[in-house]
Amino acid sequence: MNAAFYIFFSDFPHLMKNVRNGFLETGYDTPKGNVHAGFIKEAWENDRSSVTLKVMPHISRLHLYPNGFEKMRVGPALRLFSEEVLKGLYFYRSQVEKVYGPARETEAFILRMSKLIAIMTSRCAKTSLRPDSANAAYLKEFLIFLNEWELVHIRD
Repeated sequence: MNAAFYIFFSDFPHLMKNVRNGFLETGYDTPKGNVHAGFIKEAWENDRSSVTLKVMPHISRLHLYPNGFEKMRVGPALRLFSEEVLKGLYFYRSQVEKVYGPARETEAFILRMSKLIAIMTSRCAKTSLRPDSANAAYLKEFLIFLNEWELVHIRD
């Protein structure tokens, strides 16, 4: 009996929207631990209640609680995995960790996704993807991470 294989390809923006949607809804069990948006939501609540300068001025309800139509937009999906969000997590770490516990794995996940987005959306030759470049090496590391992540779910 011949086994049939189906191979699907998706473009990067749609993949990122799907990653964002899953991250916001339930989070993910990664090889390093559970990651979820609760950390970011708590940091955002602290940031928006601040009367002084904002650490995450470009993050809004749209990014954390998108409705059906907003889930289709690429920009907010990419912004959720940005350095701005990382800065917010670092700045509000003590408040966030009081509610959710250690945030290191979620921070590492955001950083990993941020680097991937920077590589995949590069618009200049200097940072473009080339063989044997640091960006190509990072993509190989990211593929290893994805394979390890898949193994987590196969064992479960």
